Amino acid sequence: MTYFRPQPKNKPIRLKGADYTQLKEEVYARDGGRCQTCKRKVPLRINGIFDPFSCANLSHIKHRSLGGSDTLENTIIQCFECHQKYPGKTHDELRELYADTRGEIVRLDEKQNNRN
Repeated sequence: MTYFRPQPKNKPIRLKGADYTQLKEEVYARDGGRCQTCKRKVPLRINGIFDPFSCANLSHIKHRSLGGSDTLENTIIQCFECHQKYPGKTHDELRELYADTRGEIVRLDEKQNNRN
C-alpha cells in the first residue's frame, strides 16, 4: 500500500528537466520569439545548444523565491540584458515606470539627468 503525504494547498509549481524545457518552448512560441521587455528577436537555441548569454531566458513575473510558479501565466521571455536589468518586467510595465514624454523607455537616472 502506498501512502501519500498531503501537499500544502498553495505550494508553487516547480518544473524540472524536460517539463521546464517544454514550458520554455511554449512561452517562447506564445511571445513570438521576442523579448517582452525590449521587443528584440532572440533565438531559443543556437545550433541546438542553449546559451543564457545569447538565447532567450525564461523570466518569472512573480519570482520563484517569492512563491512564484513555473506556469505560462507567470513567465515571459527576455533577452539576457533585460533579464539582468529588469527581471520579470514586460515592456508595458516598464513603460509605466520609466517612460519619458515620448513614450520611450529610459532609466530613471537618465530621466532625472535630462531634466537638469
